Amino acid sequence: MKDYLIHLASTFPKFRIAELEALADLYNIDVDLSSHNEDSTFLVVSLENDEQARQLISRSVMSFGIYELWGNDKNVKSNFKQYGTSGNFIDVLTMDFTHNALRKDFQIDSIVCDPPYGVREGLRVLGAKNEEKAAGREHDVFDGEIAYLRREFIPPKKPYSLANLLEDLLQFASERLPVGGRLAFWMPTANDNFEETQIPQHERLELLHCLEQSFNQWSRRLLVYVKRDESYKGITIESFNLNPKSTQQAINLKSDAKNGKVSFADWNEFKFAPIRESTVSRAMTRRYFADLDKFAESDIVIIGAGSAGLSAAYTLGKNRPDLKIAIIEASVSPGGGCWLGGQLFSAMVLRKPAHLFLDDMGLDYEDEGDYVVVKHAALFMSTLMSKVLQFPNIKLFNATAVEDLITRKDPATNLQRIAGVVVNWAQLDHDTQSCMDPNTINCNVVLSTSGHDGPFGAFTAKRLEQLGRAPRDVTAGFTKPSITTSKLQEPEPISNFQLGGMKGLDMNKAEDAIVKGTREVVPGLVIAGMELAEVDGCQSS
Repeated sequence: MKDYLIHLASTFPKFRIAELEALADLYNIDVDLSSHNEDSTFLVVSLENDEQARQLISRSVMSFGIYELWGNDKNVKSNFKQYGTSGNFIDVLTMDFTHNALRKDFQIDSIVCDPPYGVREGLRVLGAKNEEKAAGREHDVFDGEIAYLRREFIPPKKPYSLANLLEDLLQFASERLPVGGRLAFWMPTANDNFEETQIPQHERLELLHCLEQSFNQWSRRLLVYVKRDESYKGITIESFNLNPKSTQQAINLKSDAKNGKVSFADWNEFKFAPIRESTVSRAMTRRYFADLDKFAESDIVIIGAGSAGLSAAYTLGKNRPDLKIAIIEASVSPGGGCWLGGQLFSAMVLRKPAHLFLDDMGLDYEDEGDYVVVKHAALFMSTLMSKVLQFPNIKLFNATAVEDLITRKDPATNLQRIAGVVVNWAQLDHDTQSCMDPNTINCNVVLSTSGHDGPFGAFTAKRLEQLGRAPRDVTAGFTKPSITTSKLQEPEPISNFQLGGMKGLDMNKAEDAIVKGTREVVPGLVIAGMELAEVDGCQSS
């Protein structure tokens, strides 16, 4: 018998168990469903094989999926319990690896670790990026107390590369391991033109195993080292590249000036590698259409790649790497109006506690008490965009317009819901017949952040208004957006629904109203950012 996890619908909990019992009886499956809890959307069952698992939910409308359960719980102690090694667990200690608090003579028999790769979020350690600017800040006093001694103090952090992390890890192991002690960890590498010299080495550590697990263009390698005594004559390779350097040109592209002597880069010898035009076309189109195919079924579609949409994408990508997220942006250049501050000024002002988002991205700012200032809005947007585009589960489709919403009846609730978007290369003029059949993306949730009313703005909100006025209301079953609507009240039909319309500027009211009012306005559709002000009739910010 094997354990499986069933993901159930959150609605009509009494129907879920009745449906599973009926399907188990239909396929003659002996299964214990007694652990079902109406307050939970998950159920663990024991089945003989994968075929029984497929049969059990093959006709289910109250189950999203079934998965083989490899382990329970999600903490360190449960891992030790699963492998029957609880007696070996001592404790957990958290510290900055580059400023560790261990004694110099403290030895560790074996080190097994999975270092952070820095893909989901940049690696950072304690320290200031600009040491000159931070000099003397350790003496800052706040309310009569040294700032860094306060409980709520957040220490500054600086970037830390994976190469430096692995160099420090090998040095740490060479100092802490006894002779014969082992170090094991995962290291990511690119597959193209991989060279063994990319693997970090240390003169006191012998590399015993380099085991590759391939993921198409990338791999991760399980590296196992053993510490040798002083007679061992190894080598030290202090750095490596995830993307190996080209071996075609061994020329100097760096200018240096030392001790009054200047050496210039060999730009006269520089030459790009040859390429055929069709190779460029195929490289672009192959990847683009592969992305279209991959994201045709997405978990979340975000409409609009402005500050609200990209901030949501960053947060989702960081916390839910299991979700496929497609971002649709009508403009060629994403970012919305966030490339400059007010009236085309460059600085960007954010009210606290929004600075915590900047801290999470590792972005510098000037602290002005109740607000912070980023020196250029483009720095914020380019940093945010760079981080979002690095997530492997997120794809940005720019120069692509959302033309309509997909609506269908939810079999679980028997109500209409938004089930995806209709897209096209650009917003085409249908009045002049210069139209083209569109494409579609299905998803579980649409997050619309298309901004305030304009040629492309507030698209989803305006489309809801059109649907609400339709003679035959295709949105029957939707509820009218309202922040104060109680769950106990009967849904109010969306027919004749009209937008609230954005009101005049009031920063103190507007930003709180938008953040607190962000919600699912109709099933399957969340509206956020300035577009929400058009729905609710909030002040603008």
